Amino acid sequence: MVKLLNAVYKIAVAGLLAALVGGAAWFASQYLLKDWEIQRLREVVTRLETDRRAADVTDVTREMDPVTKTEWTSFWFVEYGPDGTALPARRFRVQGTVVYFDALVIKFEREHVKAGDALRGRSLFLFRRVFGEHQKPAEGFPIDGPTAAGAVPVPAAYRLSPGRVGDFERELWADFWRLAVDEEYQKAMGVRASHGEAAYTRLEPGKTYRLQIENAGGITIRVKTAPAPGPIVP
Repeated sequence: MVKLLNAVYKIAVAGLLAALVGGAAWFASQYLLKDWEIQRLREVVTRLETDRRAADVTDVTREMDPVTKTEWTSFWFVEYGPDGTALPARRFRVQGTVVYFDALVIKFEREHVKAGDALRGRSLFLFRRVFGEHQKPAEGFPIDGPTAAGAVPVPAAYRLSPGRVGDFERELWADFWRLAVDEEYQKAMGVRASHGEAAYTRLEPGKTYRLQIENAGGITIRVKTAPAPGPIVP
């Protein structure tokens, strides 16, 4: 009888220990799972909120036409490629103090942005032209835009893959205006919205302006006090 009781006791203890170990393992797995979910959510939020530098506006100057009493604003416009490399700077002179930066924007469904999709993980953009408040858009100065055949080009600054244009990207820009109005085509390409967008602000001498594109949105303009002027290589 004593041996039987000892055996039962050992079995009970072993079972209890197994249950404790199993329970600890379960709680540990739940903790790790929760930690993983928190990290994943943080990454999703980061992808949605992240923006990247598209262009800088520097060396802003103003002048008044003595005859017409019209103000003119001049500035350097520097775009950046996918790897952050500055492209050749361009100097613009527009009529007025409020300046418009006209662009084409392709915004993908948020699910693709959340997942960090290689092709659809961030909004695409293309600067078309710049103009002042006292100028018509058609009178603006071209930056990049449709070719003579009407197709939208894919300059190096806007390519998903530096040095080449993939079929997916080429199709998006070639059919941009169809993408803007064809809902079924938008769904097939994973696009949430496709349209023109003009970001504008009053440019002040002594300030620099950074144009940024949001992964899940459009263009924003941020201002900061300008550093000491350095050489600009057009």
